[in-house]
Amino acid sequence: RLASVRIVSQLAEADPEQGSIDRDPRKGMRPHHRTLEPTESVVSDGVANWRWMTSNSGFPLSMAIAHRASHPLTPGSEMTILECTTDQPVELIKTIALEGSDRDLEGDLSGPLALGFAGLVEEQSDHLAAFWRGADVEVDGDPAAVMAIRWTLFQLHQASTNLPRLSVPAKGLTGSAYDGHYFWDTEIYLLPFLAATRPDSAAQILRYRHAK
Repeated sequence: RLASVRIVSQLAEADPEQGSIDRDPRKGMRPHHRTLEPTESVVSDGVANWRWMTSNSGFPLSMAIAHRASHPLTPGSEMTILECTTDQPVELIKTIALEGSDRDLEGDLSGPLALGFAGLVEEQSDHLAAFWRGADVEVDGDPAAVMAIRWTLFQLHQASTNLPRLSVPAKGLTGSAYDGHYFWDTEIYLLPFLAATRPDSAAQILRYRHAK
């Protein structure tokens, strides 16, 4: 029996908060208005291209999405239709490029699509292996301390490994407190670590601070 599967792609955003505003900066404050305004939504050669602008600061955000499946697809900007039968397994791969810019990211998908899932896993494994060769810390006789240190190092790495024109916010990628603001803590505490492990990211942080 034939079936149509609808694949909906949306950038999730929390609904605006109602009621009084908690001004404690240590908490992530849910805004009282929509934070992203859509500026473009088109489909080109089977790739959906989306662009937004943040409501207050005017920062751009771009995304490109490509679907590859074992059955025929009809792409759309927000909904892709997959035609299949109910008695056969379906393989679906969604590949996404996301960047804080207003440029077209369709070309950025060509490399990941050519590599495929297995190739991306291998590339990620090689990247992390190179990071640990230069950043790992060992403590003899205290495996709990080693685990805590490595977890912290991983958090620092994932928050600073891709910084196009930006810096590392106070909570990195692990929390919404301070609403993504940057503080001098970045230069005092994080910069020495990056100077030893990721000099390119350390240089970007300094460029960002100088520009601001």
